[in-house]
Amino acid sequence: MKKYLTIEERIEKLKKQGLIINNNEFFNQKVKEIGYYKLINGYRHVFIDNSKQYYNNVKFEELLALYEFDNKLRNITLKAICDFEINIKSLISELFSKKYSIDDSKYFTEENFNFKKDFDFNSFKEKFLKETNKILKAYNEQDKIFNSAVINFYSKYKILPLWIIMKNATIGNVSIFYSIMKETDRIAIAKEFNLISVYLENYLKNITLFRNVCAHNERLFDFKTENAIRMKSYRGFYTKLKIDFNEKTNLFQFGSKDYMSLIIMLKLLTPKKKFNEFIMQIKTNLKHLKSKINKVSYLKVCRSLGLNKNWLKIKNINR
Repeated sequence: MKKYLTIEERIEKLKKQGLIINNNEFFNQKVKEIGYYKLINGYRHVFIDNSKQYYNNVKFEELLALYEFDNKLRNITLKAICDFEINIKSLISELFSKKYSIDDSKYFTEENFNFKKDFDFNSFKEKFLKETNKILKAYNEQDKIFNSAVINFYSKYKILPLWIIMKNATIGNVSIFYSIMKETDRIAIAKEFNLISVYLENYLKNITLFRNVCAHNERLFDFKTENAIRMKSYRGFYTKLKIDFNEKTNLFQFGSKDYMSLIIMLKLLTPKKKFNEFIMQIKTNLKHLKSKINKVSYLKVCRSLGLNKNWLKIKNINR
């Protein structure tokens, strides 16, 4: 059975596996800050061989460098996704407000959506309004903590336009909202990104997964989505980036379920200037990581991200 190991016992075990720990006190400090499981178990796979021994001369500081890189990558990624999130929420809010009214009792009704028979609309509506209803409950109970954007509008008009509710909606619920919109409305939103609606629906679902990883501080650099992004219309991206197609899986080697797939989605969903800034931030952090860890491990990180030697060329690829 597994048993609890003291810090000293853990250090001894890691040293036997080949990890170089020059400063026990520094190791102890970082493990207390981050957590042994999150830091060591979470990132060691990049630095070990098939026998679970560390590569020659791998230092503890290299694991720490990868952990810090992943932290920075999450921050960069979350910012890029949030920018898109603001955009998509605004587009949907404007369309619905113009077409179906700004009164929540009028626009948030079943006839304004299109969904399968087994879809529980009322349950979704309750979930979608959950955070806003919390604010209203606090307001009605005369709580001192308010969301001013919600309360000020509600106090004056006693209605909640979609642009107010969207501020409190999760990207996951926005993704579901888009998936059950009428097809004419879905098409209108997708056209804003020069996409077809089924592509935008697919991208929203996958971006939601990446956002959740960032929001919950999970490991990002080697995260893979369950379903591949739709890419048939953009095969030219992969050709220009010289990404091989796998006939067995019917997927490209990179850019289907990995971090590169997120980069491709954001390429299609983000204004050029913001996208290029996002790419350059990734490049800068990769360069820093490369200077901190051994070559074999660095290449493993790049493969996990889905980045080949041509990945930066995506900046200059036109749709």
